[in-house]
Amino acid sequence: MRCFTTILFILLFSMKVYPQKKYNFGLSLGSEQFYAANNGTSPILYDLHHDHSYKLGIFVERSLNNNDEILFGFNYNYYWNNFTYLNGSDLWTDGMSNTFYDLDIHYNHLLTNRFKLFFGVNLIYYRFHDKYFGQWSLLDGTVYANEIKDVTDFNVALNSGLKYEINPKSKIKVEPFILLGFTAFKRDNYRVEYIVENVSSNHYYKHIYTRFGLNIKY
Repeated sequence: MRCFTTILFILLFSMKVYPQKKYNFGLSLGSEQFYAANNGTSPILYDLHHDHSYKLGIFVERSLNNNDEILFGFNYNYYWNNFTYLNGSDLWTDGMSNTFYDLDIHYNHLLTNRFKLFFGVNLIYYRFHDKYFGQWSLLDGTVYANEIKDVTDFNVALNSGLKYEINPKSKIKVEPFILLGFTAFKRDNYRVEYIVENVSSNHYYKHIYTRFGLNIKY
């Protein structure tokens, strides 16, 4: 208990050491990690893989007082849906590229002059993220399976994380961060109905996701 009290005192004391600039402008680089789920029965061992995006964005950060900030950021994202399935006796790997744009709104609270705890909202718009219905056929032309991709063009997520400002006294600051988020809707949702075997499988990215990134700001 005494150790905890000492640490808390140090954090509270250090919160007032460095006043913040009113505005910061910057570039954000990062990657989001998507975690796949594969449910049901798939005779061809259809399997959606865990994947990640490449993220590039710009942002503006406004100081509310010495301990609190609000950030608005706009990001471009590129990622792949990678999956495997049986084609005859061979296991094939295939992929489909996707892009989306998102808007970050973060409320930053300074725990020290370097560490920040933040809570945020992420608004997401998918480009070329169309729904589709496809069929898999056997060599004799018989329909073997129906594949349905059921997605939404817009999504929203809540997130929280930590930021660490490496050089708070410099004009150009470097700030790595990590966040954990939860989306309202599934990012991708594939459903496969196997007509011959009369079974089905469902493949999608879970609502939970993570992001690792780096902010460079002036």
